[in-house]
Amino acid sequence: MDPFYFVSWFVLGTIFGSFLNVLILRYHSGKGVRGRSRCASCGKGLSWHELVPIISFFALRGNCTSCGSKISYQYPIVEMISGVIFVFSFSLSLPILSTIVLISIFWLFLFISAYDLLHTIVPNEGVYLTAILSLIFSVGLGNAYFLDQIISGIALALPFYILWVVSKGMWMGLGDAKVALSIGFLLGLSDGASAILIAFWIGAVVALIILFLDWQKRALLMRSSKLKLSKRARTIKREVPFAPFLALGAFIVFFFNVNVFNFLLF
Repeated sequence: MDPFYFVSWFVLGTIFGSFLNVLILRYHSGKGVRGRSRCASCGKGLSWHELVPIISFFALRGNCTSCGSKISYQYPIVEMISGVIFVFSFSLSLPILSTIVLISIFWLFLFISAYDLLHTIVPNEGVYLTAILSLIFSVGLGNAYFLDQIISGIALALPFYILWVVSKGMWMGLGDAKVALSIGFLLGLSDGASAILIAFWIGAVVALIILFLDWQKRALLMRSSKLKLSKRARTIKREVPFAPFLALGAFIVFFFNVNVFNFLLF
């Protein structure tokens, strides 16, 4: 396929990603999505050349032109991921309606992931809409049976719900169960379980890296200050949102046709 199409899809995706950044920051903030974008620090209205997806961030070297404050890396990262979603979705050459629904599903997964990383909470409206669109895609536009997808969603969400109830939200959030429900609706039982297993593997690796970096930071602090930290201060407590890993697992399974059970059984 002509590389021009891939570039066009990516650019279109970054434009939508720029809007998604606005939605992520203004959702439940009391601000509407309309209105001019402004610097989060000084409130200066941004000019058109400061709003070009990805390019503006690096052209400005990640700083506001007015106050010099740092601009979050969230902006280019979300825009790039949105571009990737568009490229992968269009490259499947599905009917246009199916492509639009598919893009919307993973675009919402990106919204849920970014919001969860910022606020450690899964937005209900986003995950409910994802679940509905996942059913529409797999049943209405695909070949899956409605009852099969419903059962798959419930079966994948139930363990998360039980963990949430037993731990009173300490081990797993209720939002993760809702994301697992959406994954089941989209991928079915086997592929959905595969996506969740991949999410746990990736999450475990990231958690270990975070723990190691925290341990190094605390050890360096103790050596530099020559002070003994209290037992409470030495205890590492870091809440790692799990929705982004679930979304990544779903992306890997859907677009790369990965089923870990095939590797485990053969």
